[in-house]
Amino acid sequence: MLQAIILTCILFATCIYSTNPGLRLHITQNGINYANTVAVDLISKTVRSAKIPDQSGSGHHVEYNIYGLVIKNFQLGTSSIKLSSGSDLKWTTANIVLEIDGNFHYKYRWHFIKISDHGRFTVQFSGMSFSVGINTGVDGNGRPTIKSAQCVCNSGHVKFKFHGGRAWIYNTFAGKVSKAISNQFQKKMCGIVKNLIDNNAQKSLSTMKVQVKLGKVLTLDYRLMSAPKATPQYMEASLKGEILWTSDKTEAPFAPQSMAPITDSKKMVYITLSDYVFNTMFYQAHKHNMLVFNLTSKNIKDKKDILNTTCSGLCIGKFIPQDRALQFLVDSAIITTIEPMINGLGTKGFPMPSTNDLQFQQSGIKLLSNTILIETDLKYAPKSTVLKFVPMNERYQEIEI
Repeated sequence: MLQAIILTCILFATCIYSTNPGLRLHITQNGINYANTVAVDLISKTVRSAKIPDQSGSGHHVEYNIYGLVIKNFQLGTSSIKLSSGSDLKWTTANIVLEIDGNFHYKYRWHFIKISDHGRFTVQFSGMSFSVGINTGVDGNGRPTIKSAQCVCNSGHVKFKFHGGRAWIYNTFAGKVSKAISNQFQKKMCGIVKNLIDNNAQKSLSTMKVQVKLGKVLTLDYRLMSAPKATPQYMEASLKGEILWTSDKTEAPFAPQSMAPITDSKKMVYITLSDYVFNTMFYQAHKHNMLVFNLTSKNIKDKKDILNTTCSGLCIGKFIPQDRALQFLVDSAIITTIEPMINGLGTKGFPMPSTNDLQFQQSGIKLLSNTILIETDLKYAPKSTVLKFVPMNERYQEIEI
């Protein structure tokens, strides 16, 4: 095993420019659809608790005040997040139903006529819609970024209804009030949407770890190599996926091979892990003498130990010639000491690229050419558990959640 590892490192040790990632994150339209579901739920909760400022104005001999505005009903009709081009997305909604209740107070003055009154009213919006662009990118530290672009909100059809008498007076200022509330809510709606993207979503992405410590001496580099790429079918991010020596982060002198293509789209997310990740781990271990083992007399308990090559009694030297006996001891050292040490580098696993707000569910694993494929669905749950890849041994791997 050790000889094969060293040989692999030597064969790959040619200084070439790396264009392939060591790890790739592939989000399908099913994953985008789930993100849309989460976004709809979040925005619905936010809108229902949103506060709309009081309004006042005058017109046609009437001075009015509108106050105590409360959103009584909000239903997000249709919503979708579509993959665009480059690194852009677009979130669109339609057929939004909105109902706002409020209080009014007015004073009507015309010549010698003075009338004042107060009461309640309801404003109903139907056919409301909004659309907002979403730009994804990468910051200077290799973390993904997300930012809202232009937001457009259309209030649709607005119906204003007073509860009480004197309809002829109400109608003199109903149009202005409904327009004022409509304008305020359109601004409020776009503000809520942009805040959800620029703050909530960006804050969640900022929790993605781009460098993960593996023990005391190794670091796994998860930095994005470029901005995520969006197509009409999927969104994909290329990550470095290299294991480095923590105190000397010199990159390995070989490049990742092309990973096997993803041909399925049933799951929300597919993570392809190149054998480059493990090759760089063994390279760093070999470079920094983690694979060096000096077999000395200290490893043999005493002069009477059966592993001695020379003895006066019973020992290995009596049965195996002293050149061959040395090889036997080296092989024994590899099996009992070095192999467990190498395997121990990964037995605790390392977290897959994710944020603190996502759980991986119904995960599976497949071994492909030069590639480990992890397929999984997602669940939005703040402070979730972390998905880890745990290489148990050469025969099988395990996903730990």
